[in-house]
Amino acid sequence: MEHVELEQVMSQSAQDVVNITLEEFQTTLDYSSSSIAFVNGAYLGEVFLRQVFCIVGICYQRLVKDPNISVLNDFMLSSGQSEN
Repeated sequence: MEHVELEQVMSQSAQDVVNITLEEFQTTLDYSSSSIAFVNGAYLGEVFLRQVFCIVGICYQRLVKDPNISVLNDFMLSSGQSEN
C-alpha cells in the first residue's frame, strides 16, 4: 500500500469512528484533543495529524520500551491540558 493510500484509509477509518460513535453512543467526536479520551486507533492518529503534533518519539517509547506510557497523557501535557 502506498503512503497516499494509507493516509486515505486512516482518514476514512477515523471518519468511520466519528460516525459510529455518534450513531451508537450518541457521543460527538470533533477531532479536538479532549475527544481522544473516548477512543483510540485511527481516530487518535487523525487528531494528532490535524493538530500537527509529532508523536513518533512517544509512540516508539510505548511500543518498544514501556507499554504503560500514556500517549494521551503526553498529548494533554503538551497542549497544556490535564488528562482528567
